Amino acid sequence: MRFLLNFLIFVFVCILLLNKIFLDTQTNTYRNKEEVINNNAIKQGWIPSIIPDSAYNIKEEHNLDTNIFKGSFKYDEKDENNFLKKLTKLNEELTWEYFIFIIDIKKIKLSLVT
Repeated sequence: MRFLLNFLIFVFVCILLLNKIFLDTQTNTYRNKEEVINNNAIKQGWIPSIIPDSAYNIKEEHNLDTNIFKGSFKYDEKDENNFLKKLTKLNEELTWEYFIFIIDIKKIKLSLVT
C-alpha cells in the first residue's frame, strides 16, 4: 500500500514538472497602457486595444501552444462608463471581440479570459 501511495505521488510530481517544462506559457506585466503599446502587446493580440488610457497594473499570461490567455488590469473610476459602453453583454459576461471581461467593481479591477 505504501509503495502504491509513493508511486502515485511520484507520478503526480512528474506530471506537474512535465506540464511546467512543455507548456509554452509566458507571463508579462506592464505598469500602464503606454508600456503595453511600447511592447506591442496589443498588436500581438495579448491585450485588448480598448483598455482605458488610465489602465495600470496590467498582467497577462498566454499559452503559445493552446492560444489561451488571461489577464487583469486596474483603471481609474472616471474611465469606467466610457469603457463599459464598448462592451457587449452576453448572458452574465461582458465581451469585446474574442475577449471576455469579468469586472470587479469594488476593486475597479478587470480580468479577461479567452
